[in-house]
Amino acid sequence: MTSPRLYRVSALVLRQRELAEADRILLLLTSERGKLSALAKGVKKPRSKLAGGLQLFSHVRLLLAVGRNLDPITQCQPLESFLPLRQDLHRFALASHLAELADCFTEQGARLSGLYDLLLNSLRALAVSPEPELIGRGFELKLMNLLGYAPELSVCVSCGREKSEEKPSGAQPSIAFSVALGGLVCSRCRRGMSGLVSLSPASLEAMWRLLRVSPQETSSVSPPAKIRGELEGTLRAYLEFRLEKGLKSAVVLQALRPVPSRSGELAR
Repeated sequence: MTSPRLYRVSALVLRQRELAEADRILLLLTSERGKLSALAKGVKKPRSKLAGGLQLFSHVRLLLAVGRNLDPITQCQPLESFLPLRQDLHRFALASHLAELADCFTEQGARLSGLYDLLLNSLRALAVSPEPELIGRGFELKLMNLLGYAPELSVCVSCGREKSEEKPSGAQPSIAFSVALGGLVCSRCRRGMSGLVSLSPASLEAMWRLLRVSPQETSSVSPPAKIRGELEGTLRAYLEFRLEKGLKSAVVLQALRPVPSRSGELAR
């Protein structure tokens, strides 16, 4: 039995920060206690027993002691290393994006039901998927769903009009997405409304599918490049609106892989 001053958690390493010459502070997402910071003392020493398991994005089982400010890690059992995520720059940037979202949308010591499993399964898929970018889009949508912010994709968020009632009118796009309201806006309600993004029917269908398939099944969605650009731009705008700040990882991802459109054409 562990003493009251010791506890075990299953954890994913979200972030590392150097401390002194041999120590690191780790930001962890745990299954049992949500997000927490822990001290990996002596982890940078050549003979450290902790070093091998506490790599970025690793899945580990830890024994921690209750500390005054930070809880020190006393034992580490590596479960999954996700080495491909640290060997490929694009996958590394995407994993950092997932970790940043998990960090930004949760409070220290608070547990969001379903987030640990979502991130773990997304990292597993990201390490092997032929469509790593789509893993990010699926994670973004599922995270918003866990938080209660899933975008409304079937009815107008302003008047409740069914999407099926909308009819295309020439070159005017029939679907508009409101970042502020978090969903579709019909052609009647969007008149004079600002902050709208055009969303093609194919992008809407891709959102529906990415929200519903598991991370391991995400590659089956596989939309064309233009639709990927629409999805990335729309979801980035929505996430940053909810956070009320920009995402550092999104800037890095955009630099690594330019997209056709950052946030779509403004719907008028």
